Amino acid sequence: MKKVHIIGIVGTIGTGLALALKKSGWQVTGSDQEKVYPPLTDILRRSGIKFQRGYKSENLPPSADLVVAGGHALILGRQNPEYQLAKEKKIPLLYHAEAVARFVVRPKSIVVAGSYGKTTITSILVAIFKAASKKPSYMIGGLPLNRWPPLAINESSWSIVEGDEYRISPSKPRAKFFLYSPRYLLLTAAHWEHPDVYPHAKDYLDAFRKLVKKLPGSGFVIANYQGENLRAILGNRPNITWYSRIANQGDYWLEKWWPTSKGMDLTVGRRDGAKLNLRSPLMGEHNAENILAAAAMAWRLGIGEKAIQRGIKVARGVKKRLEFKVREGGVFIYEDFSQTAPRIKAALAALRRHFPKRRVLLVFYPHYSGWRDRSILRELKGVFSGADYTWISRVHFDHRSRLERVTGKMIVVATGHQNRIQYAPDDKALVKDVCRRLRKGDLLVFMSSGGYRNIEKEIVSCLKGKRTDG
Repeated sequence: MKKVHIIGIVGTIGTGLALALKKSGWQVTGSDQEKVYPPLTDILRRSGIKFQRGYKSENLPPSADLVVAGGHALILGRQNPEYQLAKEKKIPLLYHAEAVARFVVRPKSIVVAGSYGKTTITSILVAIFKAASKKPSYMIGGLPLNRWPPLAINESSWSIVEGDEYRISPSKPRAKFFLYSPRYLLLTAAHWEHPDVYPHAKDYLDAFRKLVKKLPGSGFVIANYQGENLRAILGNRPNITWYSRIANQGDYWLEKWWPTSKGMDLTVGRRDGAKLNLRSPLMGEHNAENILAAAAMAWRLGIGEKAIQRGIKVARGVKKRLEFKVREGGVFIYEDFSQTAPRIKAALAALRRHFPKRRVLLVFYPHYSGWRDRSILRELKGVFSGADYTWISRVHFDHRSRLERVTGKMIVVATGHQNRIQYAPDDKALVKDVCRRLRKGDLLVFMSSGGYRNIEKEIVSCLKGKRTDG
């Protein structure tokens, strides 16, 4: 039995690889930083995979056949004692993205890329292909609410992989998506982000241009008609199929969509006059567009209409993408991953459309590499206008000096509507003020790409003991 040790195992990809490799017959061990949390720790324990908290050279099994490194472990890089020992012993070493390329990617490789929507679209495509009995290998960059593992290794010729434009590792600055050998590429948009990796917009767009050039002649691109910068990236390339949120535009379009008590219903149109009626548990126009993208890819690949309908009907989305968490004290609490302007606006618009008579209150925890660069402030004007009130928590610590980094106060000023936005650097004061303002029937949204420093837990505890008046 081959042995693999995963450094940075308690992460979506690390855990997904651990589960899939164990199912494939590998003996799996792993490690991560001291502070790791459910649900991933619980998933690993339930699967019988042992992992250590804290990085120590003794964690590395002496007879390991392969070491996989990623997640928090990459921050330490060469200072990580397990990484160092693996290099000294010349044990084969892969980064997370390289392991996905080796174990997951198949000849019929579908890659979903772009600056937003890719995690949700990937999860919907996986649901469609499951419904069509295609048994794809796949990698989703989040935890599916359907309770599927985020990564699977199967024997079919199909793979569906979320294509991240972020770097493979600090020592390998190439984008991860170059490793996934796409035959079929879905592009949502190319809105410049990750300035720590792409200092200029041109650098960011060039990465996507190079990705498109990697497609073989037998492949094709499915692209968003409204997707920012996509025409500049694709140029005059042949074999492009466009999907559009505007009816009768492009090759596939959103004929109409409307919210329901259980999500949404929508109709997708096609240039040849065909139409497909769909039902989904997801919310918001941005998710209607995500569903359209997945349906267009599946339809173009010849997947049957019934399988498309079944897959979309059961695809519940991904954790922290407008995920309903709990109702407490008459308040409905959601979690969302959004950190950039397009995502924030889309999530708030979705709640407004589905719950037009309810107040939306937002606790925004800036936790994203883009907050290291003050250029992001240019995009924030009006970004929180979909919320009735917003609290900006202090920015997650990064390694830049205080003279360079973005602060929560800067975010408030940049939004341009400070009367409904409050900078709340003190967590205790934030919790107290949120609880004071909440009323029965309100929607409270937490937005962060990381954790919440117990803010969410303390607010929920506060609501348990509070009578929220209508």
